[in-house]
Amino acid sequence: MADSPRMQKLARLFLIKALFPLAIAVSRLMKADRDRVSARLIELNNRIVMRIVKAKPPERVLILLPHCLQNENCELKITSDIYKCERCGRCDIEKLASAGERYSLSINIATGGSSALRLVKDTKPQIIAAVACERDLISGISDIYPIPVIGICNRRPDGPCRNTRVSADDIENVLRQMGGI
Repeated sequence: MADSPRMQKLARLFLIKALFPLAIAVSRLMKADRDRVSARLIELNNRIVMRIVKAKPPERVLILLPHCLQNENCELKITSDIYKCERCGRCDIEKLASAGERYSLSINIATGGSSALRLVKDTKPQIIAAVACERDLISGISDIYPIPVIGICNRRPDGPCRNTRVSADDIENVLRQMGGI
């Protein structure tokens, strides 16, 4: 892939506006695992975005998390401010909040696509590191274009939208690669 910023932006435009929808449609027709196809598209997007970011590290990074990372039995529902977490250790929110405090990060929980779009509009980030399932990441990356998004797929040990998991180390590694911490 060419390293000129213009070529990287064109590659990303093609990926998001042409290849994403085409690959998803083909995976449906072929009855392929849509999550697996989406994960590969997200990896390709991340490679392109990292090349763009390495040319000029961002100053305003927004980290978006899904509400399903919180343990469903938690009595305190975290719907926006991750730092209100009581740090009981039953979910990954505790470690993410600690990492956020350690590095003074802007970490927000989105309760859905509309809330994520509102957060992006309000914070005007230069880049977003987003955690979600493959389907939501593909949709969000497309909806937020042209803002660069690094997608981090969550794990779903209890099925979709329940007690999902993500490693704080994964997020810290992405931010390190971007020069954000």
